[in-house]
Amino acid sequence: MGVLSRALGLSGGGVVSLVGAGGKTTLMFRLARELDCSGAFVLTSTTTKVQFPASDKARHIFLAPDGESVLKEARRIMPQQGVVFAAKKKHPRHQKLVGFSPEAVDFLAAAGVFQWILVEADGAARKPAKAPASHEPVIPAASRWVVAVLGLDAVGCALNDNGVFRARRFAKITGLSLGQSVSAASLAKVLVHPQGILKGCPEHALTAAFLNKADTPERVSHGRAVIHALQAIRSPILHRVVVGRLLPEVEIHETCELKKREKAS
Repeated sequence: MGVLSRALGLSGGGVVSLVGAGGKTTLMFRLARELDCSGAFVLTSTTTKVQFPASDKARHIFLAPDGESVLKEARRIMPQQGVVFAAKKKHPRHQKLVGFSPEAVDFLAAAGVFQWILVEADGAARKPAKAPASHEPVIPAASRWVVAVLGLDAVGCALNDNGVFRARRFAKITGLSLGQSVSAASLAKVLVHPQGILKGCPEHALTAAFLNKADTPERVSHGRAVIHALQAIRSPILHRVVVGRLLPEVEIHETCELKKREKAS
């Protein structure tokens, strides 16, 4: 397994749902590349909307109306190597692709064709932090892992719609006022609050947070401050926290296990 897989505690295959903000798509494709290099057959997709991936992100990119069609195409290309990306259709108004329902992802997982299915299950309008709306995130029940992503570049920024997706909901969850600076403690709160980023996570799923963009000593320090705040909260919902960066290359600065739990079944 690669550096990201080890840091996030992934093993054995299954569905990994990515939620939050600040690098979900990048994490999905970086992780997919790692898993592909280990010899696994990997599907990447979304239950929301996503930009059309560049050709270097996935070797096989196609649209399919339903899970059966995905499996048919997957079986056709199975002798070949490379990451697969599939979505349902083009969005009628935006330059994005529309993904599959959570139930379709569950169907694909049960079919057993792919060793790994990586699903972007949340939107954030390219902002480094967010709080979910009532209909978010859209997590398949088959998820063995749910990974929450936040960008450490959010720390110190003013809490407004320019820097935080759904800033008013973020304020309500964290206790900050609009216009105040986003703090490491507020990122910790939005991760584990009942209405926060991990809401709707399947009870059996293992959870991890990837604190992204730790590309300066100050941001690494912010990441460690988030860990300390989470340790003080002692929430049972989050099991592991990783501080690192994805670009230009993957680098892991710190991994902290918050709560031991048996492997996902």
